[in-house]
Amino acid sequence: MCELILASPGRAFDRFDIFPFCRGLHRQHVLHKSNDQIAELNGWKFHRDGIRLNSARGKILRMFSV
Repeated sequence: MCELILASPGRAFDRFDIFPFCRGLHRQHVLHKSNDQIAELNGWKFHRDGIRLNSARGKILRMFSV
């Protein structure tokens, strides 16, 4: 996972902000968006809101945690 992050140019997560977190919850529960769709809308490659991983990155971590 670290290698993917280092090799991936893109928006860095540098601080937690409550507004995007709440917006992600709204998109999930009201608009019925997936974690992948929310991540794409927010411009993230690995997570949707700084806490929850998108499905591709979750699968990578699951492979190594077994």
